[in-house]
Amino acid sequence: MALRAVRNRQARAAAVSPYAHPAAAPTVIRPLCSSSNASSAVSSARGGTKCADTATFPLQKKFGQHLLKNPGILDKLLAAANITSSDVVLEIGPGGCCLDRIMLSFLSVSSFLFVGTGNLTVRLLPLARRVIAMDIDSRMVAEVQRRCQSLGFSNLEIVHGDALRQDLGSFDVCAANLPYQISSPFLFKLLAHKHAFRCAVLMFQEEFGERLLAQPGEPRYCRLAANVHLFAKVTRVCKVDRNSFRPPPKVDSVIVKITPRKEILPVDFREWNGLLRICFTRKRKTLRSIFKKPSVLSMLEQNHKVVSAFKGAAPVNGSQFRDLCFEAIQEAGVSDRRSVSISTAEFYKLLLEFHRRSIFFQNAADLELNKEDTKEGISAGVEELFWGEGEAEMSEDSEDEHSEHLNKRAGTTGKRKERKV
Repeated sequence: MALRAVRNRQARAAAVSPYAHPAAAPTVIRPLCSSSNASSAVSSARGGTKCADTATFPLQKKFGQHLLKNPGILDKLLAAANITSSDVVLEIGPGGCCLDRIMLSFLSVSSFLFVGTGNLTVRLLPLARRVIAMDIDSRMVAEVQRRCQSLGFSNLEIVHGDALRQDLGSFDVCAANLPYQISSPFLFKLLAHKHAFRCAVLMFQEEFGERLLAQPGEPRYCRLAANVHLFAKVTRVCKVDRNSFRPPPKVDSVIVKITPRKEILPVDFREWNGLLRICFTRKRKTLRSIFKKPSVLSMLEQNHKVVSAFKGAAPVNGSQFRDLCFEAIQEAGVSDRRSVSISTAEFYKLLLEFHRRSIFFQNAADLELNKEDTKEGISAGVEELFWGEGEAEMSEDSEDEHSEHLNKRAGTTGKRKERKV
């Protein structure tokens, strides 16, 4: 009977825990007492007066709610953003957890609310002309609004919604501590945004951030990095230890600054990414070896025939088409190079060499050959493409899956090789 009682208690504990640890109590936010100004709340804490909780609610794992408790991290983020009094700032995910009350005695009025629900928001409001704070969690929205109103700020606009589906509007700076699971789709939504912005300072999972920062020739350089570098310059702000959050995630984080390029190479992103998908299929092989693959040649040859017919020209077939591809690679000067060593400018030159020979990488039915390149045309397909692909990049282990994808597009059939484990 005693054993059964213990098991029942463990089952009840697991049922209420948002992280499903069998004997753990749920992580909750306990907001500080509402007050007319921040200094009175700090004075109460220093004097030992208890603050009455106005709400308690569990953090939700599905929203990636690992909440920052280190105010020094926000100092570095704000310094990198360099916000001015004329800026409109977009903040994604303003929710946060409160500091333990015992810590308040060590903090000044300027920082005690900054590491709490609305932590970054309260730091942004005195600096910017207007702050637009967007959060998917209605509880966080209500708490941020309550706290900011209690401090007398009137330049805050709160949007309750999913940042991946909402129109982001017009802004100068974007600041966000993003849930890891939306890192890639939000980043490419930002890069495809139709309104120009000065910079974005974002916190990512360290592995993802390091891939963004990687340069040609470095081990982490990948298709993700090459795609992002087409649109923006990425610089490191600081590393964030996992213990700077509550609850701590399993990995460390990194803050990076994304600065959009003033001049973007005039290329349709769907074409650009089509080229990179092939090149990074086996990123440690030379491009000449990659473009020997029958599945790659078959897909490109089919597109070449459609484009040639559209232009009223005779297509090149068979081995002659393969030689045409090799000629393009040779002319670009990357025939014996590996994808991990090729820069954005070199990929662009390679794409132009293919286009001069009427070789295209997206489905020929989608090509708009008579359309002049515009900013909208360049970024077309960015957001939609990465909704489907997420953060994944092509690796050597996924070669067979990519080959099957090319076979389907080329209208050919092919059996997937059985991979040995």
